[in-house]
Amino acid sequence: MITSVSNPKIKEAISVKRDKGNAFFVEGLKIVLDAMNSGAVLKQLFYTSENVEVIEKVKTGTFEVIEVSAIVMNKLTDTKTPQGIVAIVQRDVKALNDIVIDGDALVVVCDRVSDPGNCGSIIRAADAFGASAVVVLPQTCNPFSPKVVRASAGSIFNVPVVDASIDELLKWLSQRGIMLAVTLPHSGVAINEVDLTQPFALVVGEESKGICQWLIETAPLLIKIPTIGKAESLNVAACTSICLYEAQLQRGEKRKRGGSASPQTPPQGDQSP
Repeated sequence: MITSVSNPKIKEAISVKRDKGNAFFVEGLKIVLDAMNSGAVLKQLFYTSENVEVIEKVKTGTFEVIEVSAIVMNKLTDTKTPQGIVAIVQRDVKALNDIVIDGDALVVVCDRVSDPGNCGSIIRAADAFGASAVVVLPQTCNPFSPKVVRASAGSIFNVPVVDASIDELLKWLSQRGIMLAVTLPHSGVAINEVDLTQPFALVVGEESKGICQWLIETAPLLIKIPTIGKAESLNVAACTSICLYEAQLQRGEKRKRGGSASPQTPPQGDQSP
C-alpha cells in the first residue's frame, strides 16, 4: 500500500490531472467499468482497502493495480467523498480527419464552453442523441479533465471528442458537405422550422462568453429555441439537448415517411427574434 503523497507514482499520477496530454483520470467504479467495456486502455488503477473485493473483479487487464491509503486517495481525487477507485486511461488522440462520418452527420461543436459541468453534459447529450462527434474549439475547457469526464457519466468513451481550430473545422465541414449551424439565444430561425435531417454541425456556447463572431458571420444557418417563459436564456447543455432531440425527431419522422422531404429551411435573411 502506498501511504505517502510524495511517492513518485502518486506525483506522476497527479501530474496527469494537470496536463492535457495523452492520458486522463477517471473516478468511480462505474466510469472505470465504462472505460474497460469501451476498449479503452487503462494504464494504472488506484484503490483503497474497502474496495479490495471489487478490484479483484476488474483485474482482467495488463494495467498496474495499486492500493493506496485514504489520504493518498483524497489527494488523487477531486470529489469531497471519493468512491475509493480511480484510474489513469490512455487517451485515444484523434484529429478531425480521423473521424468517420456517415451521410447523417450530426456534429456538436463546443465554442468557449468553459464550465466543466456543461462540457461533460454536452458530451453526454451528444452520446444520448447519436451525434457523430464532439469538436472542441480553443478556449473551451479540457474535455478530458476529471470534472468533465465525471459529468459525462461515461459518455466520453462512447462518442469521439476531438480538438480543432476554427479554420480546421470549417475546412473539414466544407470537404464533407456538412452545414454549419450556430445557436443564438434570441435571433435566428426557430429550430422546429429548420430542416435538421441534412448533415450539419451544431455550434453551442455559454451565455457569458457567447459564440465567436466569426462563426456567427460565417454560418449559413442561425437557429434559436423559442421560449415562452421569463427565463432570459437556456443553459448551454440544455440548449444542446433540445437541438439534438429535435434533429433526431425530424430524422425519425423522415424515416417513417420513407425519406420524404422534411421542413424547409427558411431564407437566412429572416433572422428576427
